[in-house]
Amino acid sequence: MRRGVLVAVAAYTWWGLSPWFWKMHTVPSVDAIAFRVATTAILLGAIQAQRHGIGNVRRLLADRRTRRAMTLSATMLATNWLGFVYAVNTDQVLQSSLGYFMNPLFAVLIGVLVLHERLHRTQAVAIGIAAFGVLVLSIDVGAVPWLALMIAMTFAVYGYVRKTAPIESLDGLTLEVVLLVPVAVSYLIVRAAMGDGLLGVSVPERDLWLAATALVTAFPLLCFGWAARRIPLSIIGVLFYVNPTLQFVMGTVVYDEPWSGGQVVGYVIVWAGLAVFALGSRRGVRPDSVHRVPADGA
Repeated sequence: MRRGVLVAVAAYTWWGLSPWFWKMHTVPSVDAIAFRVATTAILLGAIQAQRHGIGNVRRLLADRRTRRAMTLSATMLATNWLGFVYAVNTDQVLQSSLGYFMNPLFAVLIGVLVLHERLHRTQAVAIGIAAFGVLVLSIDVGAVPWLALMIAMTFAVYGYVRKTAPIESLDGLTLEVVLLVPVAVSYLIVRAAMGDGLLGVSVPERDLWLAATALVTAFPLLCFGWAARRIPLSIIGVLFYVNPTLQFVMGTVVYDEPWSGGQVVGYVIVWAGLAVFALGSRRGVRPDSVHRVPADGA
């Protein structure tokens, strides 16, 4: 449990600080995601070859049930990436932050309704407080925050699939990327043929940045996949607030995005809910209610 929590926090911290990376170069969001998939595939392929894991990936890919689960998780992951990168590219880091503040609520809901994880009363009250804070933030936006909702729901479903699929983190991420590669490469080729893409247009500094997207992508996802299968989804969901809190700081302090007093109130309420949850979590989630899967050996 302790190691799972620490690894999850490492992933969330990495994601929370990642807007600085995606703002380094102005690249169309879909192009950035396509290159992200391609470079991550190369990195993971090299890692799998070194550990003689390619045969295992092929066996997993041949299993229909596993392929269906990984297709769903890959779709959710790619959609989440697209929403996040679009938010960063269009100076909406605070909108992304709101989406990731919503995400734990969806994750806890899935944990309780689908995985039958049971929260203690204090934890349930804390979730209610955090949900109210998110409601205040949403109202302050003044419209339905579709981008935030997309970011929240896609990653919550992704976390559920990765928790329940009996695949260790490295093989799972490799399968997801393998399933996305044909779409990503086809898109890059079509863009190049139309004369609008980045493929075949060499800009050394940007090329290095595109190559680095593999590391920026793989490290936190491997950490998240490892942690998600070792601690309850409800705990995973609440720890996730580390990510949007850091994004909020990035958006307001680093990038000076406009924000209002209503957002201050909303964030304070959310953080109060987190404090209550931390106190309630000393008792933990009841052992008989936690959905368990075999250790992945990662």
